[in-house]
Amino acid sequence: SSDVCSSDLETDHYAKITVTDPFSNPFEKITGAYGKIYEFAKERHIIARSYKDRICMEEVFIKDGVTYMDVYVPVDNG
Repeated sequence: SSDVCSSDLETDHYAKITVTDPFSNPFEKITGAYGKIYEFAKERHIIARSYKDRICMEEVFIKDGVTYMDVYVPVDNG
């Protein structure tokens, strides 16, 4: 996994992390990615005050034969 970063998409402000080979151990890698995002958001005081009408997203892609997953969680723009 790479480090967590914040990112603006058209619809909201998100914290994002990229997971390498997420399906090799999905309950650890994908769940762990969400945990890292929440730690990142808490440390920076940008944890969302509300998730009403906001969504978490997962995007799977393959690059150079390797599967990756970007995990997005809405955060408040600190």
